[in-house]
Amino acid sequence: MPIQRSIIPPAGPAWTGSLMGTSIISTLLKIHGVASAAVFFAVIATGILAVTLYKPLLALF
Repeated sequence: MPIQRSIIPPAGPAWTGSLMGTSIISTLLKIHGVASAAVFFAVIATGILAVTLYKPLLALF
């Protein structure tokens, strides 16, 4: 039987680095007047935040 691997890595430093990067890009786009792209990257950052918080929140219950 083949080993099943996760599609995405577990929440950790890589996810938080991605969150920081997308947040910075979103802020810089807003500063430079590209609001629609800034919103797009803010939505991506929100998704990354949800993924990083999902597992620790499950551990509380």
